[in-house]
Amino acid sequence: MEDPVTEGQAVEAPIKRYGKYFDLSATDFVKRIIRSFIPVRPLLGYEEEEDNHKPDLYAPVWIPTTLIMSLSVGRSLYLFFESMVQGSDFESPGLDFRTLWLSAVIIYGYCLVVPVSLFVFKLCASVDVPLFATLCVYGYSMAPVVVGALVCITPIRIVQISAMGFSFFLSTIFLFYNIWREQTVTSRSLAYFVKLFTGIVHIGLGLTLTFLFYF
Repeated sequence: MEDPVTEGQAVEAPIKRYGKYFDLSATDFVKRIIRSFIPVRPLLGYEEEEDNHKPDLYAPVWIPTTLIMSLSVGRSLYLFFESMVQGSDFESPGLDFRTLWLSAVIIYGYCLVVPVSLFVFKLCASVDVPLFATLCVYGYSMAPVVVGALVCITPIRIVQISAMGFSFFLSTIFLFYNIWREQTVTSRSLAYFVKLFTGIVHIGLGLTLTFLFYF
């Protein structure tokens, strides 16, 4: 029979290990959300706030989830309002599980695969960027897109394109500013290459979501 103390310690160890990534006050969370919309100061590692430089896992979990719901429910509302404007018949808006599944695969896959790919790539370079820090940055980068998706319930194509375009513009600038910052990379050319790569992939995500959900 296993020692109950040892078994309890085995359960407690991962809780202590990962629990610190959820130790974030509401004030700090709001502050980080604001910095994702106004990307003029770094999200993590800023010296003037030494107690607020650790990555959190709220953003990688809840912001992409909010975006998924905004895209799926927002598309149903957009189609409903469009049918009202055009005077055509349309059933009352509800949750489209096909859209929900598709958005979940794209958003969760993107927010996991790209940070992990960057983490694997950093093993080949002299870079000190923890995986959770990159996951945190990508989580917060989705915050402007949530607002853009909510604006897109407006059944006007130019408004939808403008909302998604501007939200991904802010999101891409945020990534440029926070991914592989200079103090963590010895080679500036390598940092610029990674920023360019992440920017191109991020813009590709924006185009994909725009055409899938609003065209």
